[in-house]
Amino acid sequence: MSDYVYLFRGGDTSEMGFSPDEMQQHVQKWFAWIASLRDQGIYKGGEPLDDEGLIVTPDGAVTDGRSSSPRR
Repeated sequence: MSDYVYLFRGGDTSEMGFSPDEMQQHVQKWFAWIASLRDQGIYKGGEPLDDEGLIVTPDGAVTDGRSSSPRR
């Protein structure tokens, strides 16, 4: 079986406007999903990426990885 890299963008859930209870439910769903992938032997590990880089969208807008304000 081939190995793949999944990149997930996010993590700053303060922008989602969740209540503390909603946040807990969101985190529990995430951990349950990762646990199911691990149990299936699909998930091998992961660490958060540094948010220092640039993001380039298909339309050519560039952001600094922490801001949604495009730089052109």
